[in-house]
Amino acid sequence: MRPVLVTIIWRCLGILAGLLLVGIVMRLTELVLRPVLPPVLMNALDQGWSMLISILSPALGPIAAVLILAGLCWAIASKRR
Repeated sequence: MRPVLVTIIWRCLGILAGLLLVGIVMRLTELVLRPVLPPVLMNALDQGWSMLISILSPALGPIAAVLILAGLCWAIASKRR
């Protein structure tokens, strides 16, 4: 394989690993806050997250597509400099 293609593949894998890491951090933050916060505050936090997800859910597909395209463009364009 050409070195340019290998670099692009590694950058794409880095982007996917970053997204996975963000998801893991968000889940761990919730698990840490659940026993610490009083039930009233945790319920408010849960309701806030569910409201945010319900607002964004119709647009999650296009948002994910734009983020993936932006990441791919970044991976390709940064190598050409």
